[in-house]
Amino acid sequence: MDGTVWSIPITLIVDDTQAASLQIGERVKLVADQDGVTDGLLEVQPIYQVDQGEEARRVFKTDDPEHPGVKNGWSVLQHT
Repeated sequence: MDGTVWSIPITLIVDDTQAASLQIGERVKLVADQDGVTDGLLEVQPIYQVDQGEEARRVFKTDDPEHPGVKNGWSVLQHT
């Protein structure tokens, strides 16, 4: 690590059913389906709908679907 600050919030994309089951302040485990091992913990903060285009423009300075970060982010959203 070189000390660079990562100023982009870490977000977890969930469907409406999952979102309804979460409470602000609750800690949730991040678990990969493959091994069942807890990979990390997140504390639930504000829950909100994501505007894909706006988030892409703010994070990557583009909403071009050919940009690797945009393509990956939209792919994740389409599979939830």
